[in-house]
Amino acid sequence: YENTITFEVEGTRMHYKIRMKMVVFFLLLFLSALPACSSHSSPSYYSDLHALLTFKNSLSLDPLNSLRNWSPNHNTCNWTALLPGR
Repeated sequence: YENTITFEVEGTRMHYKIRMKMVVFFLLLFLSALPACSSHSSPSYYSDLHALLTFKNSLSLDPLNSLRNWSPNHNTCNWTALLPGR
């Protein structure tokens, strides 16, 4: 299944087709990253970090530059769209 998402960037419309599988994949990555913020030395933290960076690098476009702080140099708890686990 595909949905069309429209972004408005400075008066220019861009249409993107996103597969539902990709949306589910992103949500699973997002949820798996939540507990990572509580323990940066755990092996799961580094595997989640790698998975999230792989996901970011697989995107061909980030028109709003929303993931600009997704890098190994920044704590994942401070990444845009990720919330620390409680």
